[in-house]
Amino acid sequence: MHTIIFKAVADKSSMQIRRLLQIDTSLQKGDTLTYLAERQFESVNLKVDLQNVLTAMQVKKDTMELVWKKEERKVFRKCFSVMPTEKNPAKEGSCHPGVFFEIMSDELKKDAVLCADIGDNALWFSNGVKAARGIRTITSQHMGIMGFALNAALGVAVSTGGKNQVLAVAGDGGFQMSLNELATLKDHNCQNVLIVIIVNGTLGRVNNELWGPGVRADGCYIGSPDYVKIFEAYGYPGGENLRTSDREEIRDVICNSWEIAAKQGVSLIVIHQDPEIFPTMSKMDKAIGHEVWEQYTRRIVAKQHASTFHNASAFGGNLPTINFSSEAMAKLETLQTQVDAMSEVKTSSYTYIGEDFLSMHPAKIFQEKMTDIFPGMPEILATDKEKHDFDKAFWTNLMTGCYAGELSEIFDRGSSNGHPLRLQVLAMPRNKNLALHAHPNIELTIGVQGTVYERQLTDFRYPSNKLARNFPKGSFPTDESITSLMDKFKHCVVIEDQGDRSEFLERVYVSKGRCSLNAVGSVHQSYTGTKQGGVLFVLWSGCHANICVPRNVRHQRGIERLKHDI
Repeated sequence: MHTIIFKAVADKSSMQIRRLLQIDTSLQKGDTLTYLAERQFESVNLKVDLQNVLTAMQVKKDTMELVWKKEERKVFRKCFSVMPTEKNPAKEGSCHPGVFFEIMSDELKKDAVLCADIGDNALWFSNGVKAARGIRTITSQHMGIMGFALNAALGVAVSTGGKNQVLAVAGDGGFQMSLNELATLKDHNCQNVLIVIIVNGTLGRVNNELWGPGVRADGCYIGSPDYVKIFEAYGYPGGENLRTSDREEIRDVICNSWEIAAKQGVSLIVIHQDPEIFPTMSKMDKAIGHEVWEQYTRRIVAKQHASTFHNASAFGGNLPTINFSSEAMAKLETLQTQVDAMSEVKTSSYTYIGEDFLSMHPAKIFQEKMTDIFPGMPEILATDKEKHDFDKAFWTNLMTGCYAGELSEIFDRGSSNGHPLRLQVLAMPRNKNLALHAHPNIELTIGVQGTVYERQLTDFRYPSNKLARNFPKGSFPTDESITSLMDKFKHCVVIEDQGDRSEFLERVYVSKGRCSLNAVGSVHQSYTGTKQGGVLFVLWSGCHANICVPRNVRHQRGIERLKHDI
């Protein structure tokens, strides 16, 4: 048996060619037709037949080109998922899924568990339900398992024992692949489960991949039974058929369905949508995706780590800079004289991020902390746009620089490596050297004014478990406890000679708008030049694992670059 691979190269992405019989219905404008063989064919007749098939397909494609040219100015029958308005209302007798999930989002409890199927229903769901702390989402993601939602809801309901709301969202195609699990839900007496079925009469995601006049996706149109009666047969009466986009009616149905789920275990809402609308799918720009992938592969090949350079992102490359407006830069320039006149490092008050980090506005906190150190300081970010851009850049830097596990701890517990994190402003005078130290947690630093340098120990991380702290969730350490911890670190953190594997290198750490993220266990010494100091906005724990020099560092390359008291 020979493996035959057919390829359709189209201008758009995600073209899905599943079988030879479907190829001629899958042609798109701009396609090129080729075939590739994994090995030489022993049968000459087979090769000839395949070439004839491709020739016939090319003729059909050329014919379809004429159809597209004739109809390219016509309005395509399908509409994107624009929310209905008074001037452009939803089709009568249908429920707009976007409106439904927007309202459903308001009726979910803080510990609800959402189970999403695959297809258009998942896009409606993800576009409409707001992300909120405590709510969990379970999906098969790129595995693309139709029928997954009901099975996932079953597992969640059994494990939670009815304590949490469980919402399962599926399309009419996916639900019919696993509706037999209604019996399993009944057998296990599952509680507090609401199942939402979106009926559009098609396998929407597959059908919608084939855009263009005159194209019909074979096998994508399906029928549906009476779902309400099916649920009644399994012992779950009270199901609702939604055929309206009226917000109050939808809200009443949702609230009533959750009440039924709490009483009888499982309830049902069937959304009958207008089949002529479909949800939009947000995709990463090809250029950005290619750049990220190239950076990732270069990093793997070179066997580099994010700690090699402190301002490297988790995907390789540098962190984005924060572009202050000319007005903000002019205000910051007025601070340089005050900073240079300082004799010691000054720190502002601090704000622990806790569990509500995502609801905070870094720009607002930044202004508060700057005013602590520089009383009478005018508002640096004066416009809403400046504040928005600062917040956006802050979150971009944090999420680009950290790995998923680190972000999970930061957003869930407000900590890193067990150390509660806080936001604070530091002002360093000129000609100032901080102690050589390892970072017990991640540390995001944004340069506000002036320049701060570093002497960095490259290609090295101190073991994170030796710097970890087990601090209770929701509580914060005192200044005294942090000082005590730093004293403890000072006597136990030792950097042995790393040979040729690493050395101390000097470089710019942060400057105005430039950002740096220190990985857990990274080692460096920060310092300012002889001409000017620097101002920093930092996300850190307030704790450094200071290292005695030269007692704790022996024969390391570049050690002579360190500035210290012997």
